[in-house]
Amino acid sequence: MGGFSRGEMTIIAAKSGVGKSLLSMQLAADMATRGEKVCYFCLGDMNIKDFIVRLSATMLGMNFADVYTNLGAAYSNLSKVI
Repeated sequence: MGGFSRGEMTIIAAKSGVGKSLLSMQLAADMATRGEKVCYFCLGDMNIKDFIVRLSATMLGMNFADVYTNLGAAYSNLSKVI
């Protein structure tokens, strides 16, 4: 209660399909934009394209279909934010 402490490792576990990856991604991205050093591990079946699509959608306020359609622009904008 109160957030993460510097230097700790946090594991988020739950059944599939409940949003663990999106939650973890958003938390890591928020910390990175505040200047924190973050290491994000995804031990699942997410490939780099899906990672970029999900992170772009959450960080840029886009829906998944728009990100897929404009992947290059979404990645460029995402790179400016993080």
